[in-house]
Amino acid sequence: MTISHADALVNGNEEETYTLTVTSGSVRDVALNEVDVVTVAFTVKDKSIPVLEVASSTPSSAQVLAFNSNLQLVFNEPVKIASGVTTGAVVTLTPGTSGSTVTITGDSSELTIQGSTITIDPSVELDNSGQAFTLAVASGTIVDDSTSENAMSAAEIVFSVSDQRAPTLTGQDPTVGATGVALTGTTITLTFSEDLASPATGEVLLVPSTTSSIFTVAASTLSVSGSIVSFPVTLDSAQEEQEYAVRMGSDALKDSDGNAFAGFAGSSYVWLGGELVKVSVGMVVAVVEVVLFVCLVED
Repeated sequence: MTISHADALVNGNEEETYTLTVTSGSVRDVALNEVDVVTVAFTVKDKSIPVLEVASSTPSSAQVLAFNSNLQLVFNEPVKIASGVTTGAVVTLTPGTSGSTVTITGDSSELTIQGSTITIDPSVELDNSGQAFTLAVASGTIVDDSTSENAMSAAEIVFSVSDQRAPTLTGQDPTVGATGVALTGTTITLTFSEDLASPATGEVLLVPSTTSSIFTVAASTLSVSGSIVSFPVTLDSAQEEQEYAVRMGSDALKDSDGNAFAGFAGSSYVWLGGELVKVSVGMVVAVVEVVLFVCLVED
């Protein structure tokens, strides 16, 4: 006799023991003899493996994760690390073009499990240059929380990390202490931590301290080549012997991901030469403008 009911144990608890009872007289043999009460005990076993679901918190090939954010793997049922592999590699994060592979073991604090969600918090920052990463889960390392420990097969997910870091200034020319700098025909060169978008989108102003003549460097005059920005500065004799504050709006320079150059810490920037004797640079970050440096012109 076969008992078949599609919904009989759909909601049954795994690992729970059930009792099947056939009541007396409900079944007869071919000679019409009634069968006595039949009782059969059995246990429901979980035979299904955990399935990685597509969720908003699970990285996918169509997803660009925020820089320095945690990664989450969401499954269709509660999971755990398989017995015996706590010290072995469970997850690896491999960059597509440059950098080192990050290996996370089952007993690492970089990996936590709560119910059906595994959260991965790498101890190192993933490169945010836009390259792809492959998150690989080793076969047999993630199992469901049943006594059967049904293990998922190896899985790989490819994703990228968005660039959310603003470019910073790493150098300038004329350099500190440079000599022989001409008052006219000087080109100021700024070097940044990463490539910038071209063209520039804001102008540069040289604001004098005593006269009303502001020297304007139009955005179209700013030369952007990779991580280097340069622009010419020409001060005539009527503009000597006064300070100049070089101001740049916060939207003037951005990287390819739209992160704007916001300024840098104050420093001394002095170079000598010709009629232009001293230039000091003091950074002041304001709401609408960034003071790059202050020029002092003397005979």
